[in-house]
Amino acid sequence: MRTCLRLDVVPVFAPPQESGFQAAIENFNGRWQAKVWARFFHDSLADLQERSRRYVSAYRQRAAARIDGAPERRPFPTPWQPDLQAQPDGVVIFIRRTSATGTVNLLGRTFEADPPTARGQARETIGNTFGGPPRGRGARDQAAHAVNTGGTIGGVT
Repeated sequence: MRTCLRLDVVPVFAPPQESGFQAAIENFNGRWQAKVWARFFHDSLADLQERSRRYVSAYRQRAAARIDGAPERRPFPTPWQPDLQAQPDGVVIFIRRTSATGTVNLLGRTFEADPPTARGQARETIGNTFGGPPRGRGARDQAAHAVNTGGTIGGVT
């Protein structure tokens, strides 16, 4: 996550144990495991990496039209070094389901959802509040503050 934030990439965390949000990558991972990992015995890490490289290359050829139509990606900056001492700065998005009572579980804590999302799906954005006070009155701002400072929201911990 720190790497994404340092590169101005917004990490989005899909709901746990829900494949719908990540179906494409989960499908690819399952196919890779079946076609590369489980199908062959690999004498070394280099053998596994070579077979994986060939599989990914063939997959990319089959998906070339879709890949070519995707938005252009920025190249990874060089030289680049991680700074594990720097305070994270940026936006992190968590997509979570709300309960029947209108609460959201996020990072091991329970929060009351904003009324418009009280029943369904909540998109909680945590950003630029690392250690600071809540910016607004909504659940996402309160959640960001509580998560980053160890506080509580409306008596719900």
